[in-house]
Amino acid sequence: MIALDASVVVKFFKEGEEWEEEAKKLYGMIENFVTPFFANEWLLLEVVRALVKTKYPQEKIETAFEVLNELFSLHAIQRVPVSFVIPLAKKLECDLTLCAADSCFLR
Repeated sequence: MIALDASVVVKFFKEGEEWEEEAKKLYGMIENFVTPFFANEWLLLEVVRALVKTKYPQEKIETAFEVLNELFSLHAIQRVPVSFVIPLAKKLECDLTLCAADSCFLR
């Protein structure tokens, strides 16, 4: 299984990014169910936030959200719930100075 991070997923949608070609290859692997991928359920919101910060057009943000949501719905990306790890994630945020979404991957 391959874990997806928002910093990579943003490159699926935003052109001109460093490592864009590699990200597009991953996207193709997801679309074609080549190997299992997973991401925490906050990925959708992290990608939206990243695109908003770069002033990406609103309609393209909506499309990116719909595409990602569809990939989760089709189980091309396995959705990992985070509510059960919140207490541990809080500890990791404090101990390792991680962002909330990143701390949810470590359990």
